[in-house]
Amino acid sequence: MTSPSRRRWLAGAGAASLALGLSRCADEADAVVAVDMGPIDGWRERRWRLFEQARVIMARDAAGLFAMSATCPHQGCVVSPTAGAVCLPPQDGATSTTPTLCCACHGSAFDGEGLATSGPAAPQRLMHWRVVVEGGRVTVMVGARVAANVRAAE
Repeated sequence: MTSPSRRRWLAGAGAASLALGLSRCADEADAVVAVDMGPIDGWRERRWRLFEQARVIMARDAAGLFAMSATCPHQGCVVSPTAGAVCLPPQDGATSTTPTLCCACHGSAFDGEGLATSGPAAPQRLMHWRVVVEGGRVTVMVGARVAANVRAAE
């Protein structure tokens, strides 16, 4: 049998460990990573492109450049642009000129701004990241959240 003081100590140690773990998770969630998307000249036409390694979808629509997470909010699979009605497994560099995104794991479909329109992820939205255009290059600041309607100034 354990004494009351030992139980209090163990409970306190457990709470301290949990608090330390949660603070580390919060620090990691707030981390921002700059991902180079290449020269601005490569982003003049309207399209959506998957950068699978970075889990980013970079896009240009009529309003300008933007980027969003390629991580499905349902269970964390990779969301990818698709040109047709068939949802294919993600492939790095997959590009589409139509604003259709899908998650091949469970069939969630997303519009061009990252809103899940069908499937188990609906009605959640993909997180949008800040895009910076500087010195003729495009950089996505993964982890720096912005509203879905924010576009980069060129």
